[in-house]
Amino acid sequence: MVDIYNHEIKGTNQDVPVSVNQPNRITYCVGPLIFHVLRMDIGQEKFRNFIRTLYARYYGHNIDYDDFKKMLGRFASKEVISKMERSVEKTGLPEGIGNQ
Repeated sequence: MVDIYNHEIKGTNQDVPVSVNQPNRITYCVGPLIFHVLRMDIGQEKFRNFIRTLYARYYGHNIDYDDFKKMLGRFASKEVISKMERSVEKTGLPEGIGNQ
């Protein structure tokens, strides 16, 4: 997997994760970082309510991105959702992490 990442994905438009290349290991951390920034943007209380609502509604079921975004819209502004989407679509660190 590391070899495929290093030779076929790294540096391309598919290179969404931040990775730490150590021998035979790739560490993906963009998802947790995006959630961290989202929590900072909407506040701890709203974030907890968002996660609780997701859990209550979708426990044991798949959720697609449109449903996720619709649910998030109950707790976050359109600007926060747009920021999250930009972070999902780009390489490197999400907006709100580093260089602040």
